[in-house]
Amino acid sequence: MHGLVSGRPLDEVSLRDFPSLEYSDNFFIAGGFGAYLARLAGGLPIRLGAAVRAVDWSGRGVTVTSDAGDLRARAVLVTAPMPVLQNDDIRFLPALPERTRDAVEGFLSGTYEHVVLHWPGSPFKGPDRLASIVGGRFKPPGLLARIDGTPFHYFELDHPTATRLDDRDPDTTARFIRTVLAEHVGHRALARLSIPAVTEWRRDPFSRGSWAVVPPGRYAIRDDLREPVGGRIWFAGEALSRAQWGTVGGAWQEGERAAAAIIERLGQGPGSRAAQ
Repeated sequence: MHGLVSGRPLDEVSLRDFPSLEYSDNFFIAGGFGAYLARLAGGLPIRLGAAVRAVDWSGRGVTVTSDAGDLRARAVLVTAPMPVLQNDDIRFLPALPERTRDAVEGFLSGTYEHVVLHWPGSPFKGPDRLASIVGGRFKPPGLLARIDGTPFHYFELDHPTATRLDDRDPDTTARFIRTVLAEHVGHRALARLSIPAVTEWRRDPFSRGSWAVVPPGRYAIRDDLREPVGGRIWFAGEALSRAQWGTVGGAWQEGERAAAAIIERLGQGPGSRAAQ
């Protein structure tokens, strides 16, 4: 279980970093996080299909180049996942300072995938139960059963399991899940099981992983990334959160921290038009 929630096998995770993790500000949300974010974004000038390609901070401010054109500003807040930055999907002109770049490169890409099961005949009773699957030929980390008391379940895939399923045909994961469950509850219990969705954060070009993991010896990199670059570039996101890394709560908290720092540096009051 610890290997699952850390995103990598434990021998690849900083022993100093892992114990700091808390989940205090993270909850399931009715309708899902997508619907929640859509409500929060109501009325904002959101543009889709505008992937950012470069951040130019060679002048007095910054110029952000995207598929929709250029945007100029006094400062920029970068919340892209660490694996995306490591892949140079967003270029910085000039290059980021060595300490900042070293911090970005120091993270590992964590894996925590969900296989969504709709299973009306599930033998698991009671809502939101964490079930461990022990014994048998396979060693999956387990599942979250009957979410909010519904027939929906999450079958979890940790890094070793997901890696074994990579580079195979699209139905490999579904077959694997059925094989594991049949070994424990029998094929007859799977008669009403369907698998409507499988997350693939590790393959998504806009994430390239579930979250950022600090390997042994790199405890300081979360704090290193909190330092602004040239008074114009700030970083935020779950990777910078000491207590809530890997979570939406951590990403939210770090976004608020960085936004407040930008407002203070630019000399704008919190009620001003520029700050808003």
